[in-house]
Amino acid sequence: RRRAYARPLSGRPAKARHLEAALTAARSALGAAARPAALWRSASARAEGAMVTLDGLRLTAPRLAAEITAGGQPLLWLCTLGEDQARLGASAEGDYLRAHVTADLAQAALYAAARAVHAELAARHPAARLVRVSLREAEGPRWSPGAVARLLPLFGPDPLGVRQTDGGSFLPVHTLLGVVVAHPDGGAA
Repeated sequence: RRRAYARPLSGRPAKARHLEAALTAARSALGAAARPAALWRSASARAEGAMVTLDGLRLTAPRLAAEITAGGQPLLWLCTLGEDQARLGASAEGDYLRAHVTADLAQAALYAAARAVHAELAARHPAARLVRVSLREAEGPRWSPGAVARLLPLFGPDPLGVRQTDGGSFLPVHTLLGVVVAHPDGGAA
């Protein structure tokens, strides 16, 4: 991430020093507040048209239904930085740049954790072709946060300390939940 920030500040030593201080503080705060964790599990699945039933949970997910109909086995995954939001927020000490950089580093760390989960799934299913599936409850270009959030209870109570707010988002904030479909023997959908 340092390179992403360095280019716009080249030739501006005072701003570069301020940014470097913010990056150092953000790394330290994230290191102290984050407790990264991940888990995955397979789910029993049945597809009927655009409807999918995963371990008894029924949802409309046309792409997932097509992958299951083609013989794929859904694997649900969850990863979180598990950060203490209050501690992380307080670490910025009211400095907007530090808060922004900390949030940016947290997001980058979360995506790196998600890539590690996918790599682990690939290692555990070496003969399978893995397909990432964005859950869409209707046809359209965007994934559905509601469909994703409905999967959280399939991991059991309080999985990795992740919970859902009344508004439907996850706490800790830096949490991802998704579906990968494993096609045995590299089969095509």
